[in-house]
Amino acid sequence: MKIRILGILLAVIISLSGCMKSNYQTIGNQKIQKADELKSFAFAEENVSNSNHWSSLQRAVYRDLQGKNYFYDNVNPDILVFVKELPKGVELLSGNSYKGTLETGKIKTKGQTLLIQLVDTQNYQTVWRGFAASQSNRLAFSAVQPRMVESILNQ
Repeated sequence: MKIRILGILLAVIISLSGCMKSNYQTIGNQKIQKADELKSFAFAEENVSNSNHWSSLQRAVYRDLQGKNYFYDNVNPDILVFVKELPKGVELLSGNSYKGTLETGKIKTKGQTLLIQLVDTQNYQTVWRGFAASQSNRLAFSAVQPRMVESILNQ
């Protein structure tokens, strides 16, 4: 009898945990690596060399990368940081595939999506890429962006 009640209780808890709602979702399976030695970064967008012109997104990226042993250098950076907002329905190539082959997967963006990509300036290869999607409206999207940056860079 007790085992049956425990089984029912466990089933209810598991089914309810699948219904939890959040303002955004992150997609990815790799954390951004902490720099073993100090590495410099800069934002790829023009007109952001002066920190007075940074958006809240860029400020959030700056704080998180500093915590990972990176420092800001817009003259000779090791890493370029691309921060982009994408609308619903954009197809992104992903290294994650359920097919078990070397074929790349495709993911369609849901809602407003925030993409952060780190590119090595020596060979112009993508070092890391992460993104998160928000289902909220445009005004609420700007409010959750700094938290989205944190969750993307720390996933």
